Amino acid sequence: AILKAIVALGIDRKQIQTSQLTLFPIYAPQKPESVETPRIVAYRASNIVSIRVEDLPKAGPVIDAGLKAGANQLEGINFGLKNELPAREQALREAVREAQSKARVIAEGLGVKLGKVHEVEEGGVSIRPPAFGGAMMMRAEAASTPVSPGEVSVNASVTVRYRLP
Repeated sequence: AILKAIVALGIDRKQIQTSQLTLFPIYAPQKPESVETPRIVAYRASNIVSIRVEDLPKAGPVIDAGLKAGANQLEGINFGLKNELPAREQALREAVREAQSKARVIAEGLGVKLGKVHEVEEGGVSIRPPAFGGAMMMRAEAASTPVSPGEVSVNASVTVRYRLP
């Protein structure tokens, strides 16, 4: 029922994945003095479904549809960039500009001119989506779920070494 409700919102089945499926045995009650082997009388199943929603305004309705169809827990929301490359490249450009600016100021403070670039080393690029809380128990009667991603931080680090004439 949950999968049908989510697909009905226009989410492609390729974006829906079972990420965890577990079965837990339920044993018949026993008296403390019993020496019998515990007997399984039923199983409790847990199914965690991950859904990729690329159209942000659909995120809240997808959560609501899942809850109305029987889901009882939200494990969390992760935000990210659909295409990270342009953001990574821009962060590197800005890191290089900042490194050049700092090197010029330092050279001026020393009373020397900045020479040619001797070496450049990338320290890495990190992309940090906004944090979202952990698992929450939900009720189907809850009001519509608002989802706001905040900002994704993209940081780059470079080390530029210059020659001094």
